[in-house]
Amino acid sequence: MIDWPDDYRKLQLTGLLQRLRDPDDPLWIWDTKFMSEDQIVSYERFDEQKIEIIPFARTGRGDYWAYLADSLPESDIVLCYHDSYEAEYDTVSIQDFIFKRTVEFASVADLSDNLEDSGWTPDTAKQDVSRICSSFAAFLSLEMLAELRSIANTVSLHITPFGTTDFCTTLISESRAEELIEKFSPMKRDDPVFEWRG
Repeated sequence: MIDWPDDYRKLQLTGLLQRLRDPDDPLWIWDTKFMSEDQIVSYERFDEQKIEIIPFARTGRGDYWAYLADSLPESDIVLCYHDSYEAEYDTVSIQDFIFKRTVEFASVADLSDNLEDSGWTPDTAKQDVSRICSSFAAFLSLEMLAELRSIANTVSLHITPFGTTDFCTTLISESRAEELIEKFSPMKRDDPVFEWRG
């Protein structure tokens, strides 16, 4: 049996983890597909793996969000790249993980007035951020909730130019996202990158 961190167990006990695993549930976390218990238990380590991990989710690119097995139940959350020997420390808790992913979503999801163009309109993106606030109110600090609610209620959108004719419309700028992440969910490590395979 895995000795999960308390905040991950809280996700299990509240039923939120089951919702996050359900592809038909509108609740989701940016760039995170939570793995089922069977997928976690049947995870096959890489032959050249140096560090034991307990993955709990995958990114859209197939990388692993994981805990370091030797550090449980106090492990930081790490991102282990499936196509590289490198991994990096990401956050210290599920609380920080949820906040950071949501802020990243607000700064990188390209919004369009046509849902088919990008997958999100400004209104649907704001609804997704609001859903995170209401679903994870017991996990996030009051300050984190206030910042996310501010994003969900934003009136003006941020436009980032690409080249001379293209642009990306987001809820907040990347620089604002970096400020929020540094303030509320910083990863304070001298060397955040490490080899997990090799």
